[in-house]
Amino acid sequence: MFRDNGINNAEVKLDRQGRVLLGGSYKDSREVSLAFSLAQSVVGVKWTSPVVPENVKVREWAESLALLFPTKKTEHVSKPQPVRRSGGKPEKFALVVGVGRFQNDRNGKNTLRYAADDAEQVRSYLVDYAQYQPDNVTFLVDETATGKNIQRSIEAIRQKAGEDDEVFVYFSSHGAPIYDGSLNIVTYDTVFKNHFTMAESSFPSKTLKSFLERTRAGHVYIVLDVCYSGAAFKGIDGFYHPGSKSISFDDDNQGLSREAMAKSLLGAKDIVVEQEQTSPEAREGNGGVKVIVSASDAGERSWESENYKASFFTYQLLQELKKGRGLRTAFASAKPKVILGVKEEKNADQHPQVIASKRDW
Repeated sequence: MFRDNGINNAEVKLDRQGRVLLGGSYKDSREVSLAFSLAQSVVGVKWTSPVVPENVKVREWAESLALLFPTKKTEHVSKPQPVRRSGGKPEKFALVVGVGRFQNDRNGKNTLRYAADDAEQVRSYLVDYAQYQPDNVTFLVDETATGKNIQRSIEAIRQKAGEDDEVFVYFSSHGAPIYDGSLNIVTYDTVFKNHFTMAESSFPSKTLKSFLERTRAGHVYIVLDVCYSGAAFKGIDGFYHPGSKSISFDDDNQGLSREAMAKSLLGAKDIVVEQEQTSPEAREGNGGVKVIVSASDAGERSWESENYKASFFTYQLLQELKKGRGLRTAFASAKPKVILGVKEEKNADQHPQVIASKRDW
């Protein structure tokens, strides 16, 4: 079937739920989309796993990711020229996004009660504690947090930030589980109908990849208080866990591991995952760093707390940051508190994760 449609290297197997899981290699994302359509035409959407496994290699993705941390094979790639200000001090730029209400969520079943408040607390921390100038903090919540506004804002920061500058990006929303393995983020105007409408209307991870690749900023911190699991209770009418950042719609979806997140955003071989690997730049002692923090691990929800009136993760992280600790120390202190708090209040698991471009960040 695949070969009849020009996809010569596609493979399939069954996942743990007995669904058809795509494998093999593909020339581009068009082939991936076609392979999903063909599989679904035979076994149906319900019995086709919506997430491409990590061992699926799509050449265009690999080529794009390789640009982030150049190896010998990609040394010819030109880097962005540094922005240097004559006599100016390093600056700090931030994008803070919180989306709790959604234009296309008519029944309100995907509402997040505290996402906008979490974003406001992050903005306040940056201005009041971290010495970010208010004019350098772009703040988008609910109706203003559309895909276009987020795209424009992150591009504006990319153009402004110089090599001595710091950039902080924060998202509080749902994670969008996309069929090609991307880590998209739900915006105010995302269409929830199914994985494919979400892929077309959510904030694409390729934009974050491009930002990390092209930014001149020496220090970049991205905090994602979202999750990529969901619909665990599909088929049980009216049963939905309030306070969880999982999307509820007709298809199943799965979480993505920190390794998958790293591959999508920082590159497969040149990142640090829980202090296990070091990029070539880190070994050479480069002063810059790129860090991505995720509120939860694969297959987990990112929970909101009725006790805190906030996200477990954002609340605990801010509490530690306000003590004057750096992000690395604050994360290490907040993580066990999140794990314990979610277990006690929700009887669930949530394990925050961090990945970085160098060991000593």
